[in-house]
Amino acid sequence: MTLAGPAQDAVMALDVLVVIALACLGAGLWLAGRTVRRRVRRVRIRIAAFDPRRDGPAAVRLLAAAPVTNLSWWQTQRDRHRVWRAVGAAERAVATAVRSQAPVGELPLLTRRLRKTAESVDRLLCTADNSSRRSRRITAEMQLLLEMAESIRQAALESLLSVAGPATTSLADAVAVEVSALRHGLSVAAPGRR
Repeated sequence: MTLAGPAQDAVMALDVLVVIALACLGAGLWLAGRTVRRRVRRVRIRIAAFDPRRDGPAAVRLLAAAPVTNLSWWQTQRDRHRVWRAVGAAERAVATAVRSQAPVGELPLLTRRLRKTAESVDRLLCTADNSSRRSRRITAEMQLLLEMAESIRQAALESLLSVAGPATTSLADAVAVEVSALRHGLSVAAPGRR
């Protein structure tokens, strides 16, 4: 059975696309393999040229100077993460309240200002990362920002509850009435089944 006209052209086009895709895949795999082989060759050359007596102390100094080995660097990363997590939670709560058409007042404007303030606090935290001890003022700024973000999130949540609360209570009342009516109807409709 042969296909005629447009169907045959579509099958031919599909065949050509499959061949082109396979050719691109093969070329990509070949290039990736070549890159891996070159990098492995470079690493082998470096390992062969490594002299522990000459290069060992320099390698230890380089490793010790890395920020990952510094405890204050890790603490700064944790604090920065806390700041952005709090700001994101406040922004999501306000956005959800806006989508739910809850009264939000100036909360969207405050979240934009909160984000700008978080950017400056983040810069302060990054700058203080190089020093061994962070100043109390920077820590106080961070704590104040976290408290503001939590206040905004709580306000948005309360606004959402003011909108969703009556809806859930009225739904719960309607469900209770319907379930009791259905049970009563079933007990009246089938008196002999007991």
